[in-house]
Amino acid sequence: MDRSTYLREDLWRGSYFELALEIGPAGDDSRAKRALEALWQHPALLGPWERKDGFGSDPIMPVLHPSPLVGCLRFDDVELGCLSYFVREEPGSDWLDLSIPTGMLEAAYRVSYPLDAETDPWLVRLERLLATIGARIFEVEPFQLGLLGEEASGASSASELTVEECERGGLLVPLQLWESRGSRRASELIAPGLAFVSTSRRTGPTSSKGSVRHGAATP
Repeated sequence: MDRSTYLREDLWRGSYFELALEIGPAGDDSRAKRALEALWQHPALLGPWERKDGFGSDPIMPVLHPSPLVGCLRFDDVELGCLSYFVREEPGSDWLDLSIPTGMLEAAYRVSYPLDAETDPWLVRLERLLATIGARIFEVEPFQLGLLGEEASGASSASELTVEECERGGLLVPLQLWESRGSRRASELIAPGLAFVSTSRRTGPTSSKGSVRHGAATP
């Protein structure tokens, strides 16, 4: 992506396709910082920068701050502008969110709404990439729940996760929590102790119904 494209304001508009991670109970700065650093160390990400006009310069050290950090996500053969947010809910949880504006997606792909793998087949690959990013973070700092999808942040939490949400997918769930919900939806072990449940029921590695496919490795 060249600088002029990255700075186009229209590409930063719209809704967001997100990876939202419930890191843990609010207040642990050390845990949240480890998760944030692990996010931006992923090889698919460029950055972060404090502002969009930092594009192309050396990345900064990510710090916890209510303002977003910006960067680029390498996906397929394109780069997509993206943002990370750190949100502290008091009382509640600390959340880390990686967001891709739908304006960026529209510039690279044919997009139909609502976003769905049936009509937007590239979405399956994007969801899996975000899941692998979440899995890398989990290996550094195990989190309580991961949500994947359009405007996913705030849709649920570890304490509120329902069987219906498990059946719907778009989740990264620690195995103990996944097994406690009793869902019969197939899932994949994407990192030790972490189940990935795609929104698509027809693509990607799957397990037999109601179990986790052991032995899957994070790319």
